[in-house]
Amino acid sequence: VKACHTVVDSLLENCDILCMQETFFAKQDLDKLNSLNNFHWAGESATDLGMGIVRGRIPGGVAILWNKKLDSSVNVIRLDVDWCIAIHFIHNTKEFVILNVYTPYECHQNEDEYLNRLGHLFFYSRQ
Repeated sequence: VKACHTVVDSLLENCDILCMQETFFAKQDLDKLNSLNNFHWAGESATDLGMGIVRGRIPGGVAILWNKKLDSSVNVIRLDVDWCIAIHFIHNTKEFVILNVYTPYECHQNEDEYLNRLGHLFFYSRQ
């Protein structure tokens, strides 16, 4: 965990917005992202420790971190899924939506899940 924290700290020295995947945080542990100085965050997790015993490592998880100086320009967008988080970001006069999407790679065995997630994102983009 300390080694991962060191890598993230190093990345945050060189950026104002960072998308992270495979965070391996349970829903109850997402607030650990608060320990990163000068950054706020939004995240999603597939694992709820209140649902029982977890075997093995906690799967997946996505997060977006942004420098606190950008707070007035960032609005979190939740898509009500555990594999995607987004922010609406305004820079000068330009508006962006930054999506952090975790999806399996496209192959025959993942095709249904992959296409379902693409469909969800397509539906979101049309709203």
